[in-house]
Amino acid sequence: MIKGERPLGSPPPALNDLHGYTQTYLVKSTEHHIGEDRFGNQTEAPREAFFRCGNWCYSGTFNLDFKYAFGDMSLKDIPAIIPALQRQQDSLSFLCNADKIPESSFFHKPLKEVEKARDFVISELTSNRIQNQLHRLKHEHEWIDDGENHVYFELVGNASSIFDEILFICSRVYSNDLVFVTVYFEGVIYVVIEDGEGVQPLLNVSFPDVSHDGEGVTLAMYDDDSISPNGPWIKLSIWQALQNCYGPGRTDAKEPMWHGLSSDCYVQSYCILNSTDGGDWREVMFRFGAWCYSGNVELVPKISLEDLPYV
Repeated sequence: MIKGERPLGSPPPALNDLHGYTQTYLVKSTEHHIGEDRFGNQTEAPREAFFRCGNWCYSGTFNLDFKYAFGDMSLKDIPAIIPALQRQQDSLSFLCNADKIPESSFFHKPLKEVEKARDFVISELTSNRIQNQLHRLKHEHEWIDDGENHVYFELVGNASSIFDEILFICSRVYSNDLVFVTVYFEGVIYVVIEDGEGVQPLLNVSFPDVSHDGEGVTLAMYDDDSISPNGPWIKLSIWQALQNCYGPGRTDAKEPMWHGLSSDCYVQSYCILNSTDGGDWREVMFRFGAWCYSGNVELVPKISLEDLPYV
């Protein structure tokens, strides 16, 4: 969430200050055995888990409710699973200090990767390029920074392979009077920025529900070469949350109107609107198969029919 003018209007935090007090939950997707009641009904699915609280790390097995196992879990279920995991903390054993997770540990790589993804998102959001774009977009989309509705950021890419056998990861980092919440699920990174001023609980098992999205805007597209600073990530977006991230209460946001363009055929389309002020910037939409993208591009003030192949 962004409240008021933070972080859009305030000095961005230094990247090396993001590594403050941290809580992290990681749950593997692979199971050990299936729990059954005395009638033979399957009731729970044990999962290997990792928990970090400050400088201390724990690992072990906890019982995941059977209704969330075997692909039946969705993004909206994560806020309910975290408290259940915390209630079974006694089943986890001390692993190591946070700065001494052995490279041989299964948890080492996914934890490093989710941290790199979070830092990449924050570095992008605090860059002049994205800051200027957000400043321009908030005049077109009031929900981006109206002080009331909640927003979250989504990083999409070809990341499933580097998070192999991971059901989900949730992390909360306190830094510079802000709280950076990161959620990984099914190849996507979600980042929520919260107000961190005042007294904060030492252990907070309340994680945001980022499954109720409204309008969205693409902030950046990246090359998918796994070598550039963006790694495997190819798109960064900002989304309006139609529900309060921490509860069922709806905000005043209205359901966006939509028009179905589904087709049995493969479709590629480009739509460029006229400039509203006679300048070079145009609003555009691009359809690539089943996916549609929109944003603003800088073109020449006047476009003729002969220009279309080059545009």
